[in-house]
Amino acid sequence: TQLDLPLDVLEKGDSLTIGGVRLDVIWPLAGEGDTMVSGGVEINDKSVVFRVEYGEHTALLPGDLYTSGEEGVMANTDLDLLDVDLLKVPHHGYNSTSSLPAFIKTVSPEIAVALGRVPREATITRYKDLGVNYLCDWLNGYIHIEVGTDGVMTETHTRNNVPADFGDIKDDDSDIEEN
Repeated sequence: TQLDLPLDVLEKGDSLTIGGVRLDVIWPLAGEGDTMVSGGVEINDKSVVFRVEYGEHTALLPGDLYTSGEEGVMANTDLDLLDVDLLKVPHHGYNSTSSLPAFIKTVSPEIAVALGRVPREATITRYKDLGVNYLCDWLNGYIHIEVGTDGVMTETHTRNNVPADFGDIKDDDSDIEEN
């Protein structure tokens, strides 16, 4: 059954404002947002990437970008716009598919949040070595980031399960499922 629902494909240059929150689309490039991917292009690299601005704070929401998508974003975006306070870690924090050191350095977030998968030791170490407060729901439970009326960004979470030796954290991406 065809529902004839309206559909807009978002692409670089599009903006939305919801309440006091501004969302700027910085990826994919104009004309390249088609989700019908072919020719060996990874569909995750077509993830819509939002730069979010609220008051004096900014966030980057890069969806499931792989490293090639991270490189594309860096090559096609004013690097000052990528310097944000909060980063949703690309592609669940998988070690081999995302979170290039150059991408983390460019984004330079205070806080990075990974969601939905068992964290990878190499990924956690990569962020922490660059001075980023790395949180993931698997270790930290429910994560709440708040910007108060005073402009201060704070994070709280329901548990602090950071292991001393990474013994129960995967150090490879052997459980990655294809899309």
